[in-house]
Amino acid sequence: MKVLTNTILWSLFFLAIWPLVIFETNLGIYAGTRTIWGDWAVHLTYANVFANLPVTEWFTQNPILSSATFNYPFVSAAISGMFMRQKFSLIQSMLFPSIVTSFIFVFALSLFQDKQYL
Repeated sequence: MKVLTNTILWSLFFLAIWPLVIFETNLGIYAGTRTIWGDWAVHLTYANVFANLPVTEWFTQNPILSSATFNYPFVSAAISGMFMRQKFSLIQSMLFPSIVTSFIFVFALSLFQDKQYL
């Protein structure tokens, strides 16, 4: 019961926080924290590779460094890119995988906190 309670409470916290991290208004896209500007700009760039290029060109070039190979851990960007291909908005495509990952992380931490699972 403690695992479920912790998971629900922390998940509600993350569900409230994530939409404030990056959001869109009619004036543009805004970052809610200063670290989003640097880190998520790269993630948005990589997600656009998966959303807009043919599969055969995904790993042929690095979108950030000219003439370098694309060797960045790409799973989160690929998931966001797939959402973008399905016509989800840029913000939805970036936030949904982050929210789901937060839920999984909180559940795993709650399990490790409970002594019977160690």
